[in-house]
Amino acid sequence: MFIFIALLLGALMYGGYIKYQKGTQSINDLEEWVTYDVSDYNFSFDYPRDGIVDAQQDTSGRFLRIQNYDTQDVSHSISGKHWIEFFAFTKDNNAIPCPRNIVNYNIIDLDGVTMYKGVTQPDEGSGAGGGHDAVCIERQNYNLYIQGQDGTTENIFEQIVNSIQFME
Repeated sequence: MFIFIALLLGALMYGGYIKYQKGTQSINDLEEWVTYDVSDYNFSFDYPRDGIVDAQQDTSGRFLRIQNYDTQDVSHSISGKHWIEFFAFTKDNNAIPCPRNIVNYNIIDLDGVTMYKGVTQPDEGSGAGGGHDAVCIERQNYNLYIQGQDGTTENIFEQIVNSIQFME
């Protein structure tokens, strides 16, 4: 009887482990992600399929916001949620140099492209306050400024930033 119970418990634990592994792999499996092309600025990036994309263009450049929750959600809890914003500012519109947009930054090479990675200025964040994850990439004709907040355990912000591909 003891052997039967031990085998049953072992099978249940293994089944739970497999289910846990499948659950944690789904968000990281790039087959579950979608590629977004920003052809007018010659770059693309991947984001989770559950992301809601809001894309806008004006005279200063392009704005994209991706989030995995409804903007009507007023719970103020970021747990399990993420948002990320891309701002592409053309340099003819007096784009601020990257080091002035980000504090406590590190300079990182992303496939030959210099990236400044840190946090937003205290007064930045589109009214959301400062201190969010931030990245700025200076390109020849524009600066790509990215900010976001990630309440997930999968580090979605980092994965999206690392998926950026520039087309020359």
